[in-house]
Amino acid sequence: MELAELLSEKQVCVELEATGRDEAVHEVLTHLVSAGRLHKDQVEAVLRAIVKRETLGTTAIGRGMAVPHARVEAAEGTMIGI
Repeated sequence: MELAELLSEKQVCVELEATGRDEAVHEVLTHLVSAGRLHKDQVEAVLRAIVKRETLGTTAIGRGMAVPHARVEAAEGTMIGI
């Protein structure tokens, strides 16, 4: 599978309005809904899974960058939001 198959322009948030981690992840998930990659009923479950994953160890890289991720049984396939 190629990256182009997993990512479209609609999945990229250039300017986030969120100021906190959870809010930023929620905003990216909302973009995934708009892009047709995630159903709106799954947003909260995915957010909870990502927050839970972060409790195991931060995915922060530094300088405001992180790679939050999680495995979510309710979601189908791989999804990417930037």
